[in-house]
Amino acid sequence: SLTAAGYRVGTHVSPYLQVATEKLQIDGRLVSAQHYERLVDDMRQSVEAWVAAGHERPNYGEFWVAMTLRFFAEEGVDVAVIEVGAGGRVDVTNVIEPDVVAITSVGLDHTVTLGSTLPEIAWHKAGIIKSSSTAVTAVTDPESLAVIEEEARTVGVELVHVRQGEAYSDVRTTPTGTSFVDPTSGERLEVELPGEFQASNGATAVEITP
Repeated sequence: SLTAAGYRVGTHVSPYLQVATEKLQIDGRLVSAQHYERLVDDMRQSVEAWVAAGHERPNYGEFWVAMTLRFFAEEGVDVAVIEVGAGGRVDVTNVIEPDVVAITSVGLDHTVTLGSTLPEIAWHKAGIIKSSSTAVTAVTDPESLAVIEEEARTVGVELVHVRQGEAYSDVRTTPTGTSFVDPTSGERLEVELPGEFQASNGATAVEITP
């Protein structure tokens, strides 16, 4: 929805599904092979200079996030959509001061590092909420939502809820996509991905679009 609104959008996807360069996208297009090669070489030189100055060598995740942000800066994107690697509170992406944060769902993922219960995992995810940001969530599980709401209160920001019947309604899904009605505009919007849960994701995208 950001691209449709006319913004130049950089997207960092983590983890990638097929190729590593999915982490380096602008308006849905992957970085070219030539540009990727130059970025890696530039980053290698920067890392070697950093280490030579006595600093610790960045790990894999830190290297990738730094390279992604360098790419977005070089390309002059209007908006950068940064997906965290795992959780959020102690994720390498949490050095960013975002304008808006979105927590779409909480599931039993990365349980070795994030915890074995949904509230524990929700605590990690809620760590992306900053005092300077607008916070949006589509989480409906009561235990997880309570953790996210408490984090928003602690940080001092309003939490916007994306709920079916309020933020979206009349969900329809086919093998090629999902559509829903935006109650505010009355317009039927489409997501080019199947599955009823995509309506929640789509409504969340609408909510975070300026």
